[in-house]
Amino acid sequence: MGDKIQQNGDIYQTKELLRVLSCLQHPVALLNLKGTIKWANPALERLCGYNQEELKRKKITSLYSKESRKNLPKIQEILTKDSWQGDLVVLKKDKTESPVSVALQVIRDDEGKLLSILKLIQELTSQKAMEKQLIQSEKLIVIGTLAAGVAHELNQPLMVIRGYTQILLSNHQNDPELKDSLKRIEGQTTRMMKIIQHLRNFSRGSTGMKEPLSINQIIENAFTLLNQQLKAHNIEVIKELTQDLPQIMADANQLEQVIINLIVNARDALDQKGGGEIKVVSRFKKPDKVEILFSDTGIGMPPHIKNHIFEPFFTTKEAGKGTGLGLSISHRIIKDHRGDISVTSTEGKGTTFVLTFPVYK
Repeated sequence: MGDKIQQNGDIYQTKELLRVLSCLQHPVALLNLKGTIKWANPALERLCGYNQEELKRKKITSLYSKESRKNLPKIQEILTKDSWQGDLVVLKKDKTESPVSVALQVIRDDEGKLLSILKLIQELTSQKAMEKQLIQSEKLIVIGTLAAGVAHELNQPLMVIRGYTQILLSNHQNDPELKDSLKRIEGQTTRMMKIIQHLRNFSRGSTGMKEPLSINQIIENAFTLLNQQLKAHNIEVIKELTQDLPQIMADANQLEQVIINLIVNARDALDQKGGGEIKVVSRFKKPDKVEILFSDTGIGMPPHIKNHIFEPFFTTKEAGKGTGLGLSISHRIIKDHRGDISVTSTEGKGTTFVLTFPVYK
């Protein structure tokens, strides 16, 4: 009779333990001594995309990517050492992957007999994303420093060229042909110096301070840096900027970063069609908004891509050609300016971004 009461008590405790584990937000599973899942909590179902019955038939190794499995020790090794911990990559039912930290703990009874293996999982997606963003931020700081240094070095010889050109101009006023050539040199050096000065200002980064600004001027500044590059890519730029627009309260450096990112993305999309058109429209939107329409005639996006473009690290570009941070950061900047951004796109025809900002009052 006493043994039966003890047995019933053990069953009650087991059920109670499983209820507790079911409530945990972290994925948890119990494995048999062969490494097959015999129970999983709802958090693991959500992580992997499999239901309880599907998980029960799976070996522990089948939940991880092929490359990741190399880091997982054999079950016999885990049983011998009593525990194991390491980073793996979960291969979900929909074939997407998610980085995780896994802890395996062997469970024994009071007499030391092996009973099962407890598996605890912690998702690392946000942590890995943060690490990647920090690395990218460091790279951008280095690039900004290099850009400022290069701009400074280029500015000095340009000033000399421009100075001598102006001296030659004053000495050859009676030679129309030479005067015309020198005027062209002076004009191009002036343009290059303006670009360099703007590059230096942009590379210094944002002060975080907002002030009343013209959105048209921000658009013009962004294109100043990329106009020649767009021409080289066979891209025509059309600007329809409404004059005398109300000012907006903005950080010029941050909004210029947004516009530059849109230009670069449009350039990449147009490159796949051998060139095309970028069109930028600024206008007043009643009752109190300034609106920018930024369109390209590139390859466009299917809905399943468009729905994710503002997510951090989401990119369709080849490795090394994009970080997946541009539109995510742009979205954050616009929201910080109490603005909004939306996108429409047709595959094969192009994409349009619509940016709106409140008018400065």
